[in-house]
Amino acid sequence: MLYIADGPSDIPAFSIVKHFGGKTYAVYKPYDVGEFDQAKDLLDKGRVNSFGEANYTRQSQTYMWIKTEVGNIASRIVRDKEAVLRAKVGSPPKHLA
Repeated sequence: MLYIADGPSDIPAFSIVKHFGGKTYAVYKPYDVGEFDQAKDLLDKGRVNSFGEANYTRQSQTYMWIKTEVGNIASRIVRDKEAVLRAKVGSPPKHLA
């Protein structure tokens, strides 16, 4: 799970998502120094995995972070499913040398 939010009221959700292996991201309004400082503080205290502007366009850091983390989660799901399948059916046969 990815949890993206903008403030201190989200700290309990950030904690739960991180505890269960999800990723957290704090956003702030562009050009708002106070919100930037608040989001950076969340990162510095380990409450979020990363932070960036609340800008979801393709060129933004936030977009790239979301896209990367979705890819990482998808890869982890595939690896876990493959491991379960291997455990149930074993490895495929190999040619003898």
